Amino acid sequence: MEDHQWLIRKRRGGLESSIKVLGPYWSTQVREMVLAGALELEDEVCVENGYWIGLHEREEVKHALGVDPI
Repeated sequence: MEDHQWLIRKRRGGLESSIKVLGPYWSTQVREMVLAGALELEDEVCVENGYWIGLHEREEVKHALGVDPI
């Protein structure tokens, strides 16, 4: 699997929702974060020059990163 750069968009709900964009991270780093539980299902990832994928979209994440977010 190739090593690409990714961004992470973390969402925090509630009355005053906030969004933070983190990165760039390498593919291996994002995989490690997913497997370690550092990201939540409401978070999203985006490969360089790609589109945002919610971690709740299991099949899409498995196809893009090769890991199951659940």
